[in-house]
Amino acid sequence: MHHRIGFMLIMSLFLLTACGEKEQTAKTKETVKTEEVSVEKLEQDEVSDILRTNLESVKTIFTKAGEENGWGTQNPADFSMMRSDLLPYATEGFTDNDLKKMAEEYYCECDQSFMPHISYTVGLTFEQKKEDVLDITALEPATEINNTGSLWKFTLTKEDDTWKLDRWSASTIENQDLKLTKEDAVKLFSEDGTEAEFVREYDSAEAGAKAYVIKVMSSMEGNEYEYTMGVSSKDTMIVHDFEQEEEAAEAPEASEATEPSTPAEEETVSITSNSKSENLNKLDLIAAQEWQRMYESDYQLLEDAGHNYQLWDKALNEIYSILKDNMADSEFQVLKTEQIQWIKTRDEVAQTEFDREGGGSLSRVVQVESLADSTKERCYELVNLYMK
Repeated sequence: MHHRIGFMLIMSLFLLTACGEKEQTAKTKETVKTEEVSVEKLEQDEVSDILRTNLESVKTIFTKAGEENGWGTQNPADFSMMRSDLLPYATEGFTDNDLKKMAEEYYCECDQSFMPHISYTVGLTFEQKKEDVLDITALEPATEINNTGSLWKFTLTKEDDTWKLDRWSASTIENQDLKLTKEDAVKLFSEDGTEAEFVREYDSAEAGAKAYVIKVMSSMEGNEYEYTMGVSSKDTMIVHDFEQEEEAAEAPEASEATEPSTPAEEETVSITSNSKSENLNKLDLIAAQEWQRMYESDYQLLEDAGHNYQLWDKALNEIYSILKDNMADSEFQVLKTEQIQWIKTRDEVAQTEFDREGGGSLSRVVQVESLADSTKERCYELVNLYMK
């Protein structure tokens, strides 16, 4: 009997010891797990500075290399000459794939934008699940030329205690409501050496949302410019219907006048063949679709000019695509070089018109009108010269 009691006591002690060790092991594992998921988080300002440093450094390297080596359409970039300069700011994979591919088109002397033009103060969010991986979302606001905002997503990884770009991608802001505040709108246009101030807010029919009227002050080559613009709180789209409200307020006696007329929806005309006679007829049909309404407001003038520019820009892209498919490679390369120079000249002429007008709302009108007129002339020129 005594032996049985002793045996039971020994077994009880053994079980208690085993349970204690099991509990201690569980606690140890829990501690290790807690330590593994503990990440030293970065602050918002730190993330903004990290992203700005990397993007601006990459941009500076591309610009400096192009200027020093005279890279352009006639002298393509030699990526190996700037690769080592990029590696402190981008991973090898991102450098040898994305940046190398970008370098093939970057010096095209055309009006295409390759680098992100984001805001570092508005719409920038980040997530840091691991201590050496940083995911950032940033806003690129709309502009007068490309009136569509974008959201950029960046992934940076930490190598040897240095943050480097590893991936980036962009998508347009569609069916989203950013819910920008008036302070956000002012910040968006107070970057890159410009100053902005809030004027008022209003319900914009053009934006389909609340919009903010912002006064922007900037300088270019010693000239001071000041203009007013509307910014959609929904997606940063630039709007101008606030001008109609102001003009209506200044002329109350015209309250019984009819609303500005918008032309009826037009049938789309597309350039689809290499036939000169057929396409000249189609260009005439496109010309008939131009908006040239009687003056009612500066906003309406800009709307007309923008509509006309979009018509001719679409036609030009279609013509260029058809010529690419039908011309000999050697002939097309000559045309490509001419086209790049034409784009450069067209944009310079339009900017001169903008500067001559003084930087106000009418400056934007004459700038877009110049773009539309030049593009229209180029459409007729290419069809007459190269199509059969």
